[in-house]
Amino acid sequence: MKFCIRASAALFASSALTIILTTTSVNAVTIIDNFDSTITNNANVANIETAIQTASNTISSLFSNAVTVNILFQFNSSVIGQSQTTDYYSSYNAYVNLLHANATANPANTTLATAVAHLGSGNSANTMVLASADLRALGVTSAVGGLNSLGTA
Repeated sequence: MKFCIRASAALFASSALTIILTTTSVNAVTIIDNFDSTITNNANVANIETAIQTASNTISSLFSNAVTVNILFQFNSSVIGQSQTTDYYSSYNAYVNLLHANATANPANTTLATAVAHLGSGNSANTMVLASADLRALGVTSAVGGLNSLGTA
């Protein structure tokens, strides 16, 4: 009888854990992994895609802002790692306003609220250079970068 109760408790605990994990990931960053033919035609396609998807899932779990980022992955045996992004230029004041709006929309992000509260200390920048993914995380949907909505060039 004790074995059955423990099994039921373990089953309940794992069900509760599943529910918690499901509900906390709803607002996370969504990374859409797109693989070109240099990966999909590679002999190690399963290992490459699994490694990339594992890394993407780990990164997604670290953020709570609702944003979708398309990433196009390509394989080149002579390159260890490389990334490309589209730079956007913004006035410092416009960037600070985006941060304030994001902090207001995400009150649980106390780190951002603290950072925004101290932005006036020692900053004298006029122009900010921002990546498209950074702007999309702040709600600027027009910052699509060099990729289309499918994550392809």
